[in-house]
Amino acid sequence: MQKRFFLGILIFSLILMSVGIGLADELAIMHPDKKMLDQWVRDYENADRAEDVLIPLRFKERGSLSLLDHLQYDPVTRNQGSCGNCWVWAGTGVMGVALDVEGTKDRLSIQYLNSCKTDSYACCGGNLTAFANFYNSTKKAIPWSNTNASFQDANRTCEDRHSLVSCSSISTSPNYPIESITPLTITTYGGGVSQAEAINNIKNVLHNNKAIYFAFCLPNSTAWNDFRNFWLNYDESAVYDIDKFCGIPWNDDEGGCHAVLCVGYNDNDPNNSYWIMLNSWGTAGGRRPNGLFRVNMDMDYSCVNPPYYSFYWQTLDIDFGEVSAWNLCIKDVAYPTLYKFNLEYNSHLIRGQAFYPDPTSFPAPLTGYYDPISNQAFFNINYKNQHGLRFYLVDVSTMTGWTWGIYHSDSSFYDGPRQCTLEPCPPEEPQEVFLERESGAFEEEGIRGIEDWDHCVKDTQFITLYGFNLEYNSHLMRGQAVATWEAPLTGYFDGWRACFGIGYLNDNLRFYVINAGAMSGYTWGIYGSNSDFYDVPGPCTLEPCPSEPLEKGEIGND
Repeated sequence: MQKRFFLGILIFSLILMSVGIGLADELAIMHPDKKMLDQWVRDYENADRAEDVLIPLRFKERGSLSLLDHLQYDPVTRNQGSCGNCWVWAGTGVMGVALDVEGTKDRLSIQYLNSCKTDSYACCGGNLTAFANFYNSTKKAIPWSNTNASFQDANRTCEDRHSLVSCSSISTSPNYPIESITPLTITTYGGGVSQAEAINNIKNVLHNNKAIYFAFCLPNSTAWNDFRNFWLNYDESAVYDIDKFCGIPWNDDEGGCHAVLCVGYNDNDPNNSYWIMLNSWGTAGGRRPNGLFRVNMDMDYSCVNPPYYSFYWQTLDIDFGEVSAWNLCIKDVAYPTLYKFNLEYNSHLIRGQAFYPDPTSFPAPLTGYYDPISNQAFFNINYKNQHGLRFYLVDVSTMTGWTWGIYHSDSSFYDGPRQCTLEPCPPEEPQEVFLERESGAFEEEGIRGIEDWDHCVKDTQFITLYGFNLEYNSHLMRGQAVATWEAPLTGYFDGWRACFGIGYLNDNLRFYVINAGAMSGYTWGIYGSNSDFYDVPGPCTLEPCPSEPLEKGEIGND
């Protein structure tokens, strides 16, 4: 046993030498004393629960998801060095993903907190509550590219007690306003929470397009040497059994904690299911080119190193202030139309306006659905002259788009791929583009829904119920299609016809025109970039609305 232990230490030492003298000191962790660790536990247990705040989404029992593309970062310089501020890197990662989900991708500063947090030095450790408290006081996040905002404390330690960079030397312009930022605890243990429930709770946060702050505490130096050995000696495909040290009592002198960013998961293979973690230890000499590692999903989520729990899963509920009047603007090159829209309901639902130099039809209301995973925007435009609808699919990554045009009851044209460009959004506010109407055909029919939905229409051919509310002078529709799925419904009601689109999680899109007087409808289905089918008129019925909406903006499978 002694020979085996000595051999392990020797191998670990050789590994450290192979990637450079002193690298062990650069793989910094936090060493909280009892008072600090007790406070972290209280903060964790007293935080609001993510399950009470976020939308409960549907997702496949097995699958994969990654939010890494939402984070602007450089793996080499994402390196805390000897500074114990992993908590800042992980918290800033959650904030950076949230910023991109709202339509703005930028690398956010770590140094800003390191230099400007006055009550304690960031290199001495912290938690997500301390992170949120700082940004609730400053009310802004700072781009990494601002003057003196890049990370410069990699060679500092807790003993230095202050940053190399003064707070006043960091430029705070430009910045991203923050209205509020609140830590949310993801329930993974206690109260009879099963492993399956813990996994589902974590997945749900990720499917809400929120990255996760994951802090793990290991009880002694043997455990930390084991993890450092894994980090330095294995590639990004290896999975670390992070619960292997459960039950070992906490050592006040040797125990430590580390915070990383959970950006996704993969459990396609039930025998190799894992969480995807982004570290702040660089690239391990190039062995981990993306700065990632994997953690076993089939872990003990109630792991204890007496007297402390070992694993802490949290995220942030962030309300960014208005950066501009519109989140995103796209220009259609073939037709010089500018599409301006905002993303709502966890950045899934689109609404905005289309602008073109034609006062008889524009500006026109724009509604639709954005899939942040595939980075595709599906939306429709309803012209003021009511001559028809146009439906768009835009790949925001490649900036190509497809359009389908519908005039009254005919699917009249289909345009193939054409170029689009991302444009800076002009500062002007949205214009009022809806006609004033006190009531529409549904009210004239004398049928009202219950309090939660204004109206419900049933498609008798596909046995689908469409529940929706009318907004903006009874013209703009938002709701859900409910059958064996629940999918977001957005569209436009002109007082007689309801024109709307439904976006499914599997990237399918269907468009509907329903004549509210005759209660007949037309549907067009679009899969990817092809207009695959068109259904002739079928019967529809007005129905009393059932139970309240699951959640506006919830997504499901077709």
